Amino acid sequence: MTRDHSQRHPFNAARAEQLGAARVITDPGDAGAAAQEVLSDPAFREAAREVQAQNQNLPSKPGLRNRQKPNRRSGHAGEFYASGGS
Repeated sequence: MTRDHSQRHPFNAARAEQLGAARVITDPGDAGAAAQEVLSDPAFREAAREVQAQNQNLPSKPGLRNRQKPNRRSGHAGEFYASGGS
């Protein structure tokens, strides 16, 4: 689910919805119903995994894959892991 409120990323939201990996909402009051839809319909997960697989096969700039990212699993912004791991 993505809320189409960003001036910088409306294309990303629209494209994710077009690929079946997201539901775009414009009214925050629609978030609950959209989240329920996305979580209950396995087609969204399957589409998101397909997008992920396609993105992983895209060429990248040299060294970009080895940059450091925040460790989202730990919940601590100060911990880092190499992006090559899962």
